[in-house]
Amino acid sequence: MKNVKLFYALIIFLFMVSFSFGCMDIQRFSLTEDSFFSSAKPPDMEESNVRSYNGEDIDHHLYGRYFDDSIEAFSFLWENEGTQQPEGNLPDYLTAAGENSDLDITQVSSQELISLFSFLSHPVQGAKVSSVDGQLPNAPRRYRNGVHEGLDYYSGSSGVSVTKNTPVLAAGPGMVIRADHGFQEMTREEYEEAVKISHEAEITPDELLDKFRGKQVWIRHEQGIVTRYAHLNSIESGIQVGTVVDKGQKIGTTGNTGTRDSVNNTGQGIHLHFEVWLNGAFLGKDRPVSEVRDIYKQVLK
Repeated sequence: MKNVKLFYALIIFLFMVSFSFGCMDIQRFSLTEDSFFSSAKPPDMEESNVRSYNGEDIDHHLYGRYFDDSIEAFSFLWENEGTQQPEGNLPDYLTAAGENSDLDITQVSSQELISLFSFLSHPVQGAKVSSVDGQLPNAPRRYRNGVHEGLDYYSGSSGVSVTKNTPVLAAGPGMVIRADHGFQEMTREEYEEAVKISHEAEITPDELLDKFRGKQVWIRHEQGIVTRYAHLNSIESGIQVGTVVDKGQKIGTTGNTGTRDSVNNTGQGIHLHFEVWLNGAFLGKDRPVSEVRDIYKQVLK
């Protein structure tokens, strides 16, 4: 009988040890993967609300490629961030996707793209499309195992001086759907871990790519087109989710947030990263660099 009791005691001990190690593994995973999301979510938003909305994972609405098409996400942010919803009727471009709701912009001609996006202008006054191929869409980003999804505005290559606090302008009329007023920069350790995870992945995970963009403003325009303004140093206090903006209105200033220079506090690498999206694809995706440059030159006149 004594031996039987010892046997059962040993079984219980081994089970408890195994359970403890399992909890440690879960905690370690949450620190390497989930912590990047938790520091990126908007301020004052409850974790339960972020994780689930109408039975769906809300991450895609907030930071993924489908946020720009979800009017439900706008209502969600108004309700949870305390932003006052605009008075009166919403603009037409927010209540209906329009005739291009199913358009695949990777499959249409350059001229069709130019016609569709030609209401936009440069988000930096007096700037031009960069003369450097690596600052255009589709340029490889080997440090994070991904590609560049937008247009960079650096001093010199963009034809103007871009320094810390250069004004960033709305490229077209629209409504703000994201404004990172509560942004917190990654630590050096978080940045290096994000680079490591991205480099080991097949392509940069969306939630980490979002971290690399730093402080951001997103604006939704006609036909569901969305422009993104990244690496910002500051955002104007009046730019909130739900704010209707005019073309050329100042929305923030240039910086280097989300970059290695920012986490190391070098003061270098100041620029604006500007993206144009429609239906889950960025403008110029999968096109040769010469064609991409011509499209942006024609669009952003």
